[in-house]
Amino acid sequence: MRSRCRHHVASAIERTQQSSLLRLPPHPPKWSCARRCYASTATAQVEEPASQSRSLLLPANARHNEIGIQQVSSYIHPQLFPPSPNKEPSQADPELVALSKDHLDRHGLLGKTSDNTAPIGFELPDLQGASLDEHFYRLGMDSAEPYLSLAKKYARASPPPKPRRWERRSGWTKYNEDGSWEAVETPNEEVLTFDTEVMWHETSFPAMACAVSATHWYGWLSPWLLGESENDRHLIPLGDPGKAKIVVGHNIGYDRARIAEEYNIAQSKIFFMDTMSLHIAANGMCTRQRRLG
Repeated sequence: MRSRCRHHVASAIERTQQSSLLRLPPHPPKWSCARRCYASTATAQVEEPASQSRSLLLPANARHNEIGIQQVSSYIHPQLFPPSPNKEPSQADPELVALSKDHLDRHGLLGKTSDNTAPIGFELPDLQGASLDEHFYRLGMDSAEPYLSLAKKYARASPPPKPRRWERRSGWTKYNEDGSWEAVETPNEEVLTFDTEVMWHETSFPAMACAVSATHWYGWLSPWLLGESENDRHLIPLGDPGKAKIVVGHNIGYDRARIAEEYNIAQSKIFFMDTMSLHIAANGMCTRQRRLG
């Protein structure tokens, strides 16, 4: 009888312990891997109130010029224009200030500045130089590499003579300076001058292409042009898009649309240089280009 009572008491205590364990909140895991595996740990974290959330804003005072126009705050100004021990702070010329006020007054604009906004202060990245001009120049030079060095090197190069005979085969053909040739998948060059030809009455896809580097000539023929394929939709491969290279051409945007790698979702490191845009920037547009504009 006693043993039966002990058995019932032990069973009751065990059930009570199990039910109490089920009601206890789960202990947070001690290992970082458990935090990544279990979603319950993320939901159990207490969110900070909006008032206690961290902010990048820092206290700053408003700055105004002699005309009353608001400028960058007192916290941002020394970061953009760091003081130099060899240069005294610039002072506004009283005559220029008076001239500006007179000009604004004659047009009814003196004192009618826009609404002032609360000054903003936050930490900016360090300037890469002693001034904003030097900062952006260095950033531009850094972004231009390695393409700037490749372009300068290619500008000093002397391409080999054009092949006397072109092979009638589909895909890329590489021509050596001694007259020999070989079939290649893509031109393995850092800089190419590139041009395509399209039979636009028949298709918008390329029929042939030609390229030249500092050391070799290349030719590409579409399999559709040679009757090897009934499908005219063939694009021109230029090689690994992850390798930095330059492709030079006149109105290169037209030829770029026929390059296979330009339809790859991966980021391409191929840089296209348009000689037509360079010519327009230096000498303006010709009569036919004005009509197209």
